[in-house]
Amino acid sequence: MFVPQLAQAVGADTVFVIRMSHRVLGFIFVLVPLISAIMAPKGVAHIFKNLFAKWSSDDKKWMLLSFPYLFMAKWIHMPDQDEVKFGQRFADGML
Repeated sequence: MFVPQLAQAVGADTVFVIRMSHRVLGFIFVLVPLISAIMAPKGVAHIFKNLFAKWSSDDKKWMLLSFPYLFMAKWIHMPDQDEVKFGQRFADGML
């Protein structure tokens, strides 16, 4: 709780619960990918290979369409994707 007036309005117990849940969820969001990487190193290598692969025409099209798609999703069709590479991941993240 970064706004003191809001923290006072909801009370110290609520602020404590929010702070503790943030720590627990943060721990989970860090621990799960680490365990997954240890259990499946080939999968991690595959993801990184695709992330930094050379951009295809499909990647470039995704990047060009990603911003207009935010505002005109009804009229813009995003192309299908075979492998999700960096350009598509970046566009998906923006969306």
